[in-house]
Amino acid sequence: MDKKAAQYQAGLKRLNHTMKYDGKQRIELLNRIVERLYRTHPHQTVIRVCGTNGKTSTSNMVNNVLMADDRRVGLFTTPYLIDPREQITLNQVPITEHQFVDAKQVVQRTCQELGYDLTRDISEFEGWFLIALQFFITQKAQFIILECGMGGEFDATNAIDHSDYSFFTLIGMDHFKFLGNTLEAIATTKANMIRQGEQVITCANQRPVVNQILKRVAAERGASLHSAGEVSISEIDPGSLATPTKFTAEIDNVKMQIELQMMGDPQIKNAQSVIEWWHLYNSTNAHPIKLDALQLGIQRTTKLGRFSRLANGWIIDGAHNLDAINSFVATTNFYFKTQPKLIMVGFLADKEVKRCVAELQQLQNATFVTITPANHDRALPSAELLKLFQAQPAIQAGHNRVIDAHSIERGTAFLAAADSQTQKIVVGSFYNIKDVVKLIAGGI
Repeated sequence: MDKKAAQYQAGLKRLNHTMKYDGKQRIELLNRIVERLYRTHPHQTVIRVCGTNGKTSTSNMVNNVLMADDRRVGLFTTPYLIDPREQITLNQVPITEHQFVDAKQVVQRTCQELGYDLTRDISEFEGWFLIALQFFITQKAQFIILECGMGGEFDATNAIDHSDYSFFTLIGMDHFKFLGNTLEAIATTKANMIRQGEQVITCANQRPVVNQILKRVAAERGASLHSAGEVSISEIDPGSLATPTKFTAEIDNVKMQIELQMMGDPQIKNAQSVIEWWHLYNSTNAHPIKLDALQLGIQRTTKLGRFSRLANGWIIDGAHNLDAINSFVATTNFYFKTQPKLIMVGFLADKEVKRCVAELQQLQNATFVTITPANHDRALPSAELLKLFQAQPAIQAGHNRVIDAHSIERGTAFLAAADSQTQKIVVGSFYNIKDVVKLIAGGI
């Protein structure tokens, strides 16, 4: 291991692994650091992606569209599945260990100049965000795409010095401890990230109460709000597990054929938002993005963990809140119908677990394998999850079944031992699919 590689490993360990999300003063602290990093560099076009579900897929679609048009694009997105460096990419190439060390040293020095300590005062997510910005600056990215964490007014990404475009994917109930206990409160916290004069895109299926809040905040700040519903979608061919989804999209008399590698109706909605952004961008910029770049960028987008099929045939999906579970159930029923299904599931305790478990009973011919996710602070013990499943009428009537595997290792081994006619699926948390991918790669 060379010196920079050793410094990289040490740097990962030194990042503060606690969560810091405590209001306006925190954003002001981060903003001072961002302003210092940016002070001698030109500003790039900044695109932020906020919401509850669909952020990562939308971020990657925009990234790929810009790349297909030969733009230089920095993307910051979380969580990672295999390598932490996945969170920071330039034209889809992850930051190297050497580049990480160099960027971290600049951020650390900047923090010290302002009287802060990177390890003590900055959280892990904040640290990655600042390192990403420094990397994008030095690499002269033309566009910076920032996927929000929990999202909203007090998210670290809101410390950026300016924003040109903000996406709002579907906003639902999640992260109650930090964002609020009602949909209105959560939507208000997220909407408060809107900047003066920026262009805002909201998904076509956004709930009316959320749209009202976005409209109000945008008007207060002189921002323009645009709905992806302006893009009409028709002639949908959902494809199969082996063939892409195809549909026709049209906006302002421009008709286009779109192909999607990712499965499920939510991905069509994400693509719809990206098409709306493309049209908006082209209407206000002297160097428009070509139509074939839009089509190619969307077609090329894949993301592990979004109803993804692994090489061994398993499906992995990071769905972990009610809206995402609803979509997961609909997509699973469409592709697998009454085929026997073995579904390993584990949730974090701060989710709407009871409602998610009830929704999962809409699946047919399913055997659920409960596990405890690998997050000691937030995980719901598998024994408690087992009881929630056992209380469901579909389980009691024998239509579906449940067993407790306790750990991700035992659950993965159980799925691997099942016959080839049974579809194996993993859902409930990104912690689950991250560990399953590692276990499969290691031969289980």
